Amino acid sequence: MRVHAALEEVFSTRTGLRVLRILVSFPDQAWTGRELAAAATSSPPQTLKALKQLERIGLVGRVTAGRAHVWRLTKEHVLLGPVRSLFSFEAGLPEVFLHELRSALKHLPLRRAALFGSFARRTESSDSDVDLYLELNDSATEEVVQAALSPLVVTFIRRYGVVLSPILYSTRTAREPPNPALMKSIEQEGVQLLGKVG
Repeated sequence: MRVHAALEEVFSTRTGLRVLRILVSFPDQAWTGRELAAAATSSPPQTLKALKQLERIGLVGRVTAGRAHVWRLTKEHVLLGPVRSLFSFEAGLPEVFLHELRSALKHLPLRRAALFGSFARRTESSDSDVDLYLELNDSATEEVVQAALSPLVVTFIRRYGVVLSPILYSTRTAREPPNPALMKSIEQEGVQLLGKVG
């Protein structure tokens, strides 16, 4: 392992990151390469390459069990504590994001609010917007909400690197939506922030 800039080797590939995340989540478990490939949703050759890289660093060790190699996390490794802390922070980040967004929205004159789309389905990519459904208390509050949204969007870009994409509906529009399929999707898979959609 390189002692200088060691994390460049630890996080050098996406497959390696996924494999290490799984190993850290199940620190006492021994895995075959195929089991790890399935859990990481990566190909066996990519997984084997990532495992060999993690083995060179020393974060992972292997033993031979019959004709198979079995891989385990090296619990004594100096980087394991910081890496575990980082993964723990990562696991809690969605709830931190939701809490911050709820806190920002609860001061606005809204009847309902929900996230929908790829964020709600947990399929977002680094280029995805965060789709935000907002239902106004009444049409007279639209200007107030619109004025508050601009700085809110900027805040979330700076803090999380994501773009909030809000759509505003009045209660009447929500009852007779121009896009019923969208409303059905929000009702079925939306992440509720305020009130209850539907």
